[in-house]
Amino acid sequence: MKSIKVPQSFIHPLFYQEEDVVSSKSDLFYYDMMALLNERAERPWKKGSETPFKVFQNEKEEIRELFRRRKKEDVKELMKSSIGQFITFLFWMNHLPVPGFRNFSEHVASLEIKPFNVEERLSFVMQKPYQYVSYMQLDELFTEANKQAKVNALIKRK
Repeated sequence: MKSIKVPQSFIHPLFYQEEDVVSSKSDLFYYDMMALLNERAERPWKKGSETPFKVFQNEKEEIRELFRRRKKEDVKELMKSSIGQFITFLFWMNHLPVPGFRNFSEHVASLEIKPFNVEERLSFVMQKPYQYVSYMQLDELFTEANKQAKVNALIKRK
């Protein structure tokens, strides 16, 4: 796979720093960055992929257990990944790529399908990503977003 430098619009203290590189489909926002740079033809958001939701479902019990055992250092990477997966899910369920983090709040506010008060709730989670209350909020956001994505899919089928 081709390695690319993370585009400036995706630099965010929680996810990527200056000079970071992505090279794998498993890297956060990989497809979105590739689309931004016109590097790949794959556009998983066009189908409203549930992959980010499924990734979180597979990791959430491990995160809960790490918090329960007070393993804050061990939970950091999983929480960072889960927050990134939620952001991906939020945009992909609207059939849009993640636009990066410039004007992020405005991009989130403009989404048609989203959980109630997602801007404030996601902002809280991103500001305090390694707290148990943020994990609980993230779990609720995923649950609400998944329900809305399913309802929207049913409405569009009719």
